[in-house]
Amino acid sequence: MRIRTLFVLCISIAGAIAVAVALSLVIQQYNRQNDAQIAHAHVAAFAAVARIAEVTALERGTVNAALLQEKAADQKVLAKISADAATTDKAFAAGLEALGRLPNGKALSGRAEGIAKRWREGRERALPAVELPDSRRDAALVKDYSASMAKLIAEYTPILDEMETTVLKRNAAAGDLISLARLTMDLRATAGNRGVLMTQLVAADEPATPASLEKAAELAGRVDELWTRVQTLVRQLGAGGELGDAVATVKQRYFSEGLALYDTVLKAARVDGRHGLELADFRARQTAFLQAILQIRDAAVAEGLKSLDEEIADARLLMVEAGLLTAAIAAAIFVLASVFNRRVIRPLNGLALLMERLAKGDLEIAVDGVGRKDEVGMLARSLEVFKEAAVTNRRLEEEQHAEQIRKEERQKQIEEYIRSFDRSVSEVLGGMASASSELSHTAESMAALADQTNAQATASAASAEQTSANVQTVAAATEEMAASIQEIGRQVASSTSIASTAATQAQQTVESVRGLAEAANRIGEVVRLIQDIASQTNLLALNATIEAARAGEAGKGFAVVASEVKALANQTSKATEEIGAQIAAVQMATQGTVHAIDEIGTTIASINEIASAIAAAIEEQNATTGEITRNVQQAALGTRDVSGTIVQVNEAASQTGTAATQVLGASRELSQQAEALHREVGTFLAQIRAA
Repeated sequence: MRIRTLFVLCISIAGAIAVAVALSLVIQQYNRQNDAQIAHAHVAAFAAVARIAEVTALERGTVNAALLQEKAADQKVLAKISADAATTDKAFAAGLEALGRLPNGKALSGRAEGIAKRWREGRERALPAVELPDSRRDAALVKDYSASMAKLIAEYTPILDEMETTVLKRNAAAGDLISLARLTMDLRATAGNRGVLMTQLVAADEPATPASLEKAAELAGRVDELWTRVQTLVRQLGAGGELGDAVATVKQRYFSEGLALYDTVLKAARVDGRHGLELADFRARQTAFLQAILQIRDAAVAEGLKSLDEEIADARLLMVEAGLLTAAIAAAIFVLASVFNRRVIRPLNGLALLMERLAKGDLEIAVDGVGRKDEVGMLARSLEVFKEAAVTNRRLEEEQHAEQIRKEERQKQIEEYIRSFDRSVSEVLGGMASASSELSHTAESMAALADQTNAQATASAASAEQTSANVQTVAAATEEMAASIQEIGRQVASSTSIASTAATQAQQTVESVRGLAEAANRIGEVVRLIQDIASQTNLLALNATIEAARAGEAGKGFAVVASEVKALANQTSKATEEIGAQIAAVQMATQGTVHAIDEIGTTIASINEIASAIAAAIEEQNATTGEITRNVQQAALGTRDVSGTIVQVNEAASQTGTAATQVLGASRELSQQAEALHREVGTFLAQIRAA
């Protein structure tokens, strides 16, 4: 996987997690806002339905009080009933509208609308009876009106319960306040039932039955119980402000003023029922302190709506902040990805392309980012080192190639020199062999002539008489011997010239071989230079390997290149060591050749000296032969000098034989030296070619 892909994947995962967390905050605050809004709608609907229960109870009380009067209701009472009915209808409309805004408002509004319809039907049945005197009213209607209308009011209880449950689920704090409001409504309803009983006692104006008194005591106990629960819940909520003021008002208005009024009614009811209170005045006062109880409900609902408004505003603010945080995270991730791509990924891709071009042999690349102080700069500097090493290596290869070409040219020249030297030495050795062969033949001829001269001298000594007869024969033989001696002289001179030429060529060969040795020494110096360069290349490869190891995964390509450079340096070092060994062998062979050629030069010098000695002997023999000729010529004048001449001839013949023997030995030695020289030269040339 490429670094860019890995980075994009990692930053995407991290960004997705961060965005998911931020979005979860957005969703959480959205749900919080949604719950608060739903709770707010239910609290508002709860307040509207509670208002319905409140005004319907008031309407029921007004109508019920009119039905309990003996007289027909006057215009004032009818106006009050009409006003209460209008208030109730207005509450019905507001309640239905509030319920319709709820998610499940259709079903709830349908149920509430059915209750309102039946309430209006009950109203329509009761209103005509109110306008009649008691004697003309339907007794069953009068008896059942309050209970039947109370049942209709009680049908709002499940609707209120459902809305209370929803608020508790959506927002606990608002739910607690609605529970307080609901408990206050229960307190108001129970207190209202107690008020109905008290109204009946006031309207009866007679002693109360024990059942009525028992009922009044029961309702008083329930009111006290509910009031205790209300106060406990208020303390748990830690409520103050309007809610605290409402509690204080209820405590003053109902539980102080209202109960004092009820005590007056109950005391009279236990005796004779003569309480001295007007029913209308009683109802007005009772309605006032009963309605005061609902101030706690209204304060709790208002506090709930206020807290929900704050909750909605806070959730909306946090949702906006979370949204901004999400956008900021996304923007930060984008900026981070862009910066990382520009500062890291793009330079790394550039370095990768440069590495690829460098691996393909493109050494004209320009490495960017060398001056950076981060890891990319380290990679760029490492790549620059690889590039410089590659440039150095290429330069070394070119130098090695040029050196190889020079070596091949030098080798060709050396081989040409060897072939020329081989031809020259072969020719010289051939000439020496030929001269040695001719010298041997001449020496053998001289030996034969010496023997013949000795025999002739002996014959001359044995028979002096035949001297004259043989003078001509001796003269002829002497002339032949002179000719032979002259021929020997020429052969010896030729041998001397050939030996001198061989000495000169041997000296030239020595100089050539010494030049070869010097060239081998220079090659050795070049080999040592190549070894030094190989060592430096190996060191550079080692440094590159270390840098690649530091770079980790990104430096594996560098490690491969460094390994190949190191292997090439090792191969170069081994090759130079083998070349050095071969050059050392060439130098040793060259030194042996120089030594052998020096010995050949010495041998040729000896041959030259021997040839000079032979020439001197030939000259001496030539002089002797001349003397013999003169003696033979003088033999014609007399024989008295024959004996002396023969002695001289014998001596000369002996010397000639000795000289011939020496010439023969020298020629054989020359032949052996020539063969040795030929072998040494052949060995030298074979070694040179092998090197």
